[in-house]
Amino acid sequence: MTIRSLPLMCCALLIAGCAATPPADGNDKGGAIEGFGTTTQAQAAADNHCHRYDKSARITQTRSTAGGYVLFECI
Repeated sequence: MTIRSLPLMCCALLIAGCAATPPADGNDKGGAIEGFGTTTQAQAAADNHCHRYDKSARITQTRSTAGGYVLFECI
């Protein structure tokens, strides 16, 4: 690997990480994320959702059975 290829690799990793974020469904009070991959991915999706309303996300419930889902609130 050369120094010239390092920025390209960083960009590729960043794009891959963004694509893996599951979509959140909800409103300005909070919402749900179905089929989340990891807690980190779920937190990122909740943060992205709540930032639309100039708020932060707090995960309130996690269920890993039957496909799994995460509930969160925007605070």
